[in-house]
Amino acid sequence: MDCSARRASQPSGRGGAVAGSTVTLWVASAAEPRQLAQARTGAYGRFDLATDVTPGDDTSLYVVANGGEATVGKGSGDNPAIAFLTVLGNKAPDRVTLNEMTTVASVWTHIQFLDGTAIKGHALSLKIAAGNVPSFVDLPTGRWGTAIQDPLNSG
Repeated sequence: MDCSARRASQPSGRGGAVAGSTVTLWVASAAEPRQLAQARTGAYGRFDLATDVTPGDDTSLYVVANGGEATVGKGSGDNPAIAFLTVLGNKAPDRVTLNEMTTVASVWTHIQFLDGTAIKGHALSLKIAAGNVPSFVDLPTGRWGTAIQDPLNSG
């Protein structure tokens, strides 16, 4: 998902994958966000995003997943209220997870730049905010980030 190759990723909710979710890769800048790629998650919540666009130094990438069915609640049908967000920064990792933790970390660091699921703002501000996301959450796994696990912050 580094914007030139295909990478496997997955959104998860309630301890399991989300099937049938619409996943969109966006590029944020001072202008309105621009959609770069879109995919739907499979039965196990996996998806691939690919684009030929190379993001500029003054942009930030982010992924939004909407809707789908949590595999732990099979039979409940599509839930349009499901929404996950993961801010990647200027360079996307090989793998990314979208879950409750990535959403909280991304919203917490980007609250002043959010308008619904759209992110836009000054390039330096977006870079600083995106640089803080990995402190709270590990993007590939969706688990605790480096600052949270630091001995000074953990119990």
